[in-house]
Amino acid sequence: MSCDQWVSKFESQPSHYDPPDDHEVDEDEVDVENNYQCEFAPPPLAGRIRHHGDDEEQKLERNLDTLRTLTTRRSINDNDNIQRFSSDGQFINNDFQFGKTHLQDLQFESVAARTVTEGKKKFVLYALALVKKNDPDEVPPIIERRYSQFAILHKALVSSHPHIVKKFNFPRKVAMGNFSQSTIVKRSTAFQDYLNLILNSSSNQMDDPTTYACVRYTRAFEEFLYISDLRKAYHAIRCSDYASAADYLRTGLNVQLAVLSYNHPEVIATMSAVIIVYKALQRYVYAINTADTALQWIGNSTECKYYLPLLQTLVTLSFNAGYSNEKYQRLLSLELKNRNLLTSDIPPLSQLVWSTFQD
Repeated sequence: MSCDQWVSKFESQPSHYDPPDDHEVDEDEVDVENNYQCEFAPPPLAGRIRHHGDDEEQKLERNLDTLRTLTTRRSINDNDNIQRFSSDGQFINNDFQFGKTHLQDLQFESVAARTVTEGKKKFVLYALALVKKNDPDEVPPIIERRYSQFAILHKALVSSHPHIVKKFNFPRKVAMGNFSQSTIVKRSTAFQDYLNLILNSSSNQMDDPTTYACVRYTRAFEEFLYISDLRKAYHAIRCSDYASAADYLRTGLNVQLAVLSYNHPEVIATMSAVIIVYKALQRYVYAINTADTALQWIGNSTECKYYLPLLQTLVTLSFNAGYSNEKYQRLLSLELKNRNLLTSDIPPLSQLVWSTFQD
């Protein structure tokens, strides 16, 4: 898959998986007057996810710092974690072998649940941490999903991979007025076990080694893991709500970096969105670091559609930050000369970001 190709699966065009609206799937509504929250994370994990009480400014600073850390913590020379592009610019699709090994090093742990009010209705959000088994000290990404999102995922996988998930005792809808703390805790455990069943399905299907990769790369599972958060991030960017965008991008990028390779086209696209957010918030140093890292991860695949916009953005950002942009300007001039292009022929990075998800 090339950098240009991956976007198509998010665009508004016919596909084998079209996630239904939440209201198409029965979902419990909480009929309590006060919001409710419970936490079940064990002490070691709880200490790594202790920032839920931050105020908005602290939250924004933490989001920015986490995004910066995510995009700089790995070396471009770490061949075990980097997937490559072929000489003709196509993404080398060895995702099965990479994903099979990599995802089996991950596990979901249920950490909390809370009620959320939307208008006159309340529902439960279940929080799960995606933990690396071999790195217990790393702060894990946390996803929050409501019952309907789990139900949509289960419905899709029952249709596409019934031999893996159909026998799982998926939590049923509970009648309104019968919503208790014990039910929430039981559901949280069940959802944790369900997602780990998907992650570990290869060991249970040794007679069919392609099964695991197929489950991992279903549109339904990707939508559940990170696409839904990224879609919210892009919407926030379009609304100039960059603080919220940083929050959603932090979650989406963290999950992407856990389950994809570091120079995967989807990761490069998300990093481009991060750069737009940094630039809008005038955090130029963060933006420069992220853009430079993205260029390194693209490597020799200079025909990737993000390459020239990233270079052009680095020229501008370096100037705005008071740094020398000579290196980036030289690279940009050379690429334009080799391609017989003008600077005006380069689409702005923001245009690529805004066009990633079609309304």
